[in-house]
Amino acid sequence: MKRFLAVLIIFCMVLLSTGTSANAIVLATSGSNYSKLLDVTYFCDSGQEGVIVRFDKLNSYSDHTIPGIGEERVYVDFKDSLYNGSTVDFNTSGKIVTRVRYAQFDKTTVRVVLHITGKQKYEMEEGEGYLKIYIGDGGNDTNPPGTANPGDAHPGTANSETTNPGTANPGSADPGSANAGTANPGTASPGTGESAGGQAQDNTGEENDERAGEREKGQVSRSGSEREEFDLPDGGIIAFAKRGANDEVSISHGKIKDSSLYSLTRPDRIVIDITGARFTADMAKIVVDGNLVKSIRYAQHKENVGRIVLDLDQKAYYRVSEQDGRIILAIEKPLLKTVSYDNITYTNKGDRVYFSLKGAVLTEGGADLKKYYTERYDSTGKIYTVTFPSKYAANLSSGVLKLDDHLFESVTIAKNVLTGKTSLVFKAREKYSYVIMTRPETKDTAITVLSPASKSDKLVVIDAGHGGAEPGAVYGKLNEKDLNLDIALRLNELLKKNNINTYMIREDDSFVGLYERAHIANTLNATLFLSIHNNAMGDVNYGGTMTLYYVKSSEGSGFNSYNFAQVIQNSLVKTLGTKDRDTRVRPELVVLKATKMPAVLAEIAFMTNGTDRQNLQKEEFRQRAAQALCDAVIKSLSEIK
Repeated sequence: MKRFLAVLIIFCMVLLSTGTSANAIVLATSGSNYSKLLDVTYFCDSGQEGVIVRFDKLNSYSDHTIPGIGEERVYVDFKDSLYNGSTVDFNTSGKIVTRVRYAQFDKTTVRVVLHITGKQKYEMEEGEGYLKIYIGDGGNDTNPPGTANPGDAHPGTANSETTNPGTANPGSADPGSANAGTANPGTASPGTGESAGGQAQDNTGEENDERAGEREKGQVSRSGSEREEFDLPDGGIIAFAKRGANDEVSISHGKIKDSSLYSLTRPDRIVIDITGARFTADMAKIVVDGNLVKSIRYAQHKENVGRIVLDLDQKAYYRVSEQDGRIILAIEKPLLKTVSYDNITYTNKGDRVYFSLKGAVLTEGGADLKKYYTERYDSTGKIYTVTFPSKYAANLSSGVLKLDDHLFESVTIAKNVLTGKTSLVFKAREKYSYVIMTRPETKDTAITVLSPASKSDKLVVIDAGHGGAEPGAVYGKLNEKDLNLDIALRLNELLKKNNINTYMIREDDSFVGLYERAHIANTLNATLFLSIHNNAMGDVNYGGTMTLYYVKSSEGSGFNSYNFAQVIQNSLVKTLGTKDRDTRVRPELVVLKATKMPAVLAEIAFMTNGTDRQNLQKEEFRQRAAQALCDAVIKSLSEIK
């Protein structure tokens, strides 16, 4: 399946960077690089149902599911594939697979959708020029590829002789109507209510709760306790249901002329704007007992636009589809995972999402960073390409790293033997910023994926000192890096409970370079940077707490690193009862001098001092240290104008 020639890769990259109309699908020029859909055939055998999708040759593909009301849908997207026909939509005679749809999803992707009853297991069998999708628990089908069961209601043959070549039906039966989004990126879609300052607002009037009063809507359940329906002022209906560990929200509104959806962060929420809706001017709020959705708000946003906001209690991934005049949102927990391909590893397990390129050298230095690569975004801002001489990452080979999570669809690695250059093409679901740093300590290059904060977000970066191969101070079996991380995790939890926006540099025992930490904080537009450490020295009688700082010219007037250090030091000493070792200027420390915002390094206690060491090994002491830091951060944020 991985047939990647240099010319193919270059051509695919050109396609990725070419914009398309938002209202029509323009087929890519047919050629040897593209596969052609021949037919889609339903089968039923030995208690198992499914379809056989046949091409003249089979390129790469990806699959995902979306829960629906009383059914689930399996989506299979075939990349670099063409179907010269209109949407095909047919019902089957099956008990598991009830309906099959397929169409050209975008100019280089064919989408096949299977509607199945309930939640079913499915498997896929790949052969020469075909993909066979099995649904259910029966034995494997014994019919040869391309053979339909005689009882089929519709064989689903793809006929290229149509009156509407190359375009998908815009109606609800169109497989191309499903879109994916995420409540993680924090970047609003153009034209969906950005303020003059550029920061997206949901504008449902939550800030007027005190003035207008919070109105809890009565829960009118129409189909049992698993599904709740709520009436909108102009006759529409919002339905909410739990789907396993996920949630589903559907909006039925006969006056929908158009709709737009996007996500916002800090706090996490999903915004749906409906043209033609007529809601009340005052915000109304529905509290739901969801896995991910905690409340639903709605109000009139503009004269002819009603706005619905789904408030989330954590980051979530959402998929959107339209069915029978309804907007259906499947809201899912992000897939936390580590994926490897060749010498690239993708890690998405916490705040810090990053790619590691083993053996690659794409930068040099720290403060004055020398870059051996060029970078560019496509017109949408979602496709980011990094190009560099192949010699700087000689152990990378051409291919595709398929991710299909809430952040990325894929990463294409393209080596051009003619130019001697390699490109990495990141196909993301939203626009992100990227910090690229080579790390001699781990002999790799890390590419960190970031969503910069706005000034009003007041983002706090929490840096647990050391990590990975760098243990920090060591006393017996006690490693400083472990103490730092424990206190940092406790602090993060406390700040989040106080609705403070945070970003953890590391949430496990992993290595992050010093300048890498500073560049991440700067790219995030953080308001405060707090590095957590513990001390050590030769004099075992020396103990206590100290806070290090350095005031940079970039901090400007007002609250600065000195002020931040004073607040941190006073809070720690007062709460912990440790010896006050005061604040100290340390201009040589990278995380203090290379960050642009107020930054401090808190030395909680001395591992080499007997009393301090005993305290540090107590969970209660570390919790109090986290609480002291939390109090100090909240106080500091209140003093920043």
